[in-house]
Amino acid sequence: MDQIKFMHDQGFRAIEDTWHVGQKCGRPGKDRKTLSDLGMTMGVFVVDGGDNWKTSLTTGKTGI
Repeated sequence: MDQIKFMHDQGFRAIEDTWHVGQKCGRPGKDRKTLSDLGMTMGVFVVDGGDNWKTSLTTGKTGI
């Protein structure tokens, strides 16, 4: 919770929540309450591991 409060003090108003995977029950609820109390939002950045890492124009790899 202290890290979330520190981030808020530094001007952040939204954070990513990927650390919730594997956390003990109850902690995500505390995180959400802290974020709500501070007026912050929580989001997630997800990358589908499927074809995203194959050779393509966006990877800069050759051999297409």
